[in-house]
Amino acid sequence: MDRGLQSRCRTTMFLTFALLSLFFVLSAVIPWMTYGRRRSRFLPHLETVLECPEFVAGFGGRSSIKGEFSGRNVAIRVHDTEDQLTLIVSMETRAARTMDTYDFADYKGDRDGEAALFALQVKHELVLRHVDGWLKAQWYPVGLFPRSFDRSKWRSVLVAMNALAGSIERRAPPLTVSAAG
Repeated sequence: MDRGLQSRCRTTMFLTFALLSLFFVLSAVIPWMTYGRRRSRFLPHLETVLECPEFVAGFGGRSSIKGEFSGRNVAIRVHDTEDQLTLIVSMETRAARTMDTYDFADYKGDRDGEAALFALQVKHELVLRHVDGWLKAQWYPVGLFPRSFDRSKWRSVLVAMNALAGSIERRAPPLTVSAAG
């Protein structure tokens, strides 16, 4: 075989290997960067709907934010499981009542509470629970986290959660702190 031809074959093989390697690296890095940026950019925007927002460091950087809304403590967390990314919005109530997701189907609150419940479950597609004095709304976005933050949607969610929390407080006995011992 001719030396020039042999050299060109090696060069062609090297370039083919380099381009394939670059393709595989980019095919892994680009989705990872897109996924990570959507998630990390979404949470800081939530501070615009809270009073006194404060980021709480978690594993892997900023994973939650806490603050107040209409005088209630609020905590918002991005929860990353193996197969799905969810957003959990928790609002403090002063009610001892525990309600799981299915309990809200039979909830008979006042007019404001029922309207808020409808907005949270139907309009915003949130899964609700009330545990240990906290109303929790969990959002499961379809596909990747959204590219843009919809301030009006999340402000509406907090307004509805505040109304539902008030309704739960009016319908349930108050949350009491038990004495140890």
